Amino acid sequence: MQSFVSLAVWGSVAVMVAALVAGGLRRWRVAVTLARAVALASPVLLITMVFALIALPLRTASPAMKAAVLARGISEVMNCGVLAIAAALPASWMWFFARSRIAQKFAAMKLNIDGMPLERSLQFAAIEKASAKTLDWAAGQSIPLQHIEPVVPFVESDFGLHAWLFFENESQVARFQADGTCETVIARFRSDLAGAGYRSEWLPQVVCHFGSKEVVDRDYQGSYYNFLR
Repeated sequence: MQSFVSLAVWGSVAVMVAALVAGGLRRWRVAVTLARAVALASPVLLITMVFALIALPLRTASPAMKAAVLARGISEVMNCGVLAIAAALPASWMWFFARSRIAQKFAAMKLNIDGMPLERSLQFAAIEKASAKTLDWAAGQSIPLQHIEPVVPFVESDFGLHAWLFFENESQVARFQADGTCETVIARFRSDLAGAGYRSEWLPQVVCHFGSKEVVDRDYQGSYYNFLR
């Protein structure tokens, strides 16, 4: 029994070392699993040691030998218990630390209710808010801006934006490109994006294009989706 307990204690030390190595390699899930096993197993080992090395021998020892058995058992429990505690303390720290790193990583990749990455959701929310403001501004300026359709890449780390801004007809597109109105609209849209919380590092990736509702209605059955395919 004593050899089994010693083997279990040294095994917990080995697993604790493996957990620290996994943490050093940033294998946080492996580190959590190993460290948790050691942290939870150490109290069980201590209780097992007390039972196996003290309580059980005392039950079978003769009255004359009980004092010697008790002293030997306490000595062995203390020797093995120190190792168990020495393994449990760093393992508990690694368990907590690795869990916190996993939580941070999960928060960075947290999904909203629609299953969309949080940052992408924030991007779309800012685009929607800015588009509404730009359309309202254009109406107040008597600029016939009809619709703004955003196009973003499917790459999770790419926060580029191609915004299509639609006037009523092709002649307006040509005229506004010639007289600078398009540049004014672009500047306003960028300003509204910034005001809506669009991140500053994303703004340089905003590219604006112009089209007409006339073409969308005539050639694409009024579908902006089909126009952009």
